[in-house]
Formats: sequence, C-alpha cells, structure tokens
Amino acid sequence: MEPMIDSVVYVIPQAGGLLTEWATLLSTIAATASVIIACAALWLTRKQIHMHEQHNRLMVKPHLDGMTHIDGGECLYRYEITNNGIGPAIITDATVFLDDEQVVADDEVERAMMILMSDTPHRNWGHEPPAIGSYIMPGQCVQLITVETDKGYPPTAFRQRIRERTYLIVQYQSIYAQPFTFDSRKA
Repeated sequence: MEPMIDSVVYVIPQAGGLLTEWATLLSTIAATASVIIACAALWLTRKQIHMHEQHNRLMVKPHLDGMTHIDGGECLYRYEITNNGIGPAIITDATVFLDDEQVVADDEVERAMMILMSDTPHRNWGHEPPAIGSYIMPGQCVQLITVETDKGYPPTAFRQRIRERTYLIVQYQSIYAQPFTFDSRKA
C-alpha cells in the first residue's frame, strides 16, 4: 500500500484595503436599515389596525334619546325613545322609578302608569314597554306612553307630573357589546 498524505491548506486573506472595509460598513448599515424599516412597518400596521377597530366601533354606536310630543289641540301627550345613533341598540335592562322607588312588576311601565293615571283626568292611554333583548334600529322609535288627557287637564300639566314623579333607566349595548345607559332625567 502506498502511503497517503493528507494535507490541509489554509488560505488567510490579506488585510483588505479601504474598499473592503467600506463594503463591510455599507452591508452593516443596509442590514440595520432593513430592521428599522421592518419595525416601523410593524408599528404602523398595528396603529392602522387599532384605528380601523375604533372606526368600526363608532360606525355601529347607538344613542338612545327621549322625546316628548305634545298636541294641545288633541290633548295628546306621548313619550318615546328614539335611537339617534348609527348602529342598533340592544336593550339589556330597563328600570322604571316612581317617586324614587323602583317599580317591580311584569310590566313596569303599565304599573307606573296605572298609579299615575288613578288620580289624573284622562280619556285614554296606552303604552309599549321596552323589551329586554330587543333591538332598536337606527331611527326607530319606541312609544313608551301615549295619553289622551281631558280637555280641562292639558298635556303639559301631565308632562310636568311625569317628570316630577317618574324616570326611566335603560341599559343597552352596541353590537360590539359596548355598554351604554339612557337616563330619562338627563334626556
């Protein structure tokens, strides 16, 4: 057998000149700039997503508002809740208060009205209670109470009586489950 000779050759480059050092420096700068640009793009993307989510929430935000309508000629008083917001309002709770005490009944609006109407001159009245879990679409009205008063008892007097003795608190939410509160004392 013949002897085998293994050998390893090491090549050590000579110290590069100025051009090699500049190339290394420019390569490092380019890599650093790439990392900075990627981080800035990530930050701007997250910011844009956050702004988009805020926009989506605003585009479906409901706003309940109480409205009083009085027709003196017909002796009619009507109180309604209107959704003046952009998105639907989902009713989660509704509480009627009479003389600062919560009315507890299957139909709180009817119970409060029966108490108020027992000593108030009127010809006719009707109501529609806010249903828990129902949606009030944008622009939709829920006529809570309609009262036809006697000719000698103007609807403005009945409105004053309602405002002095009763109020309504409605808890509602948007389709994103953002909670809101309607208080008839502030409307």
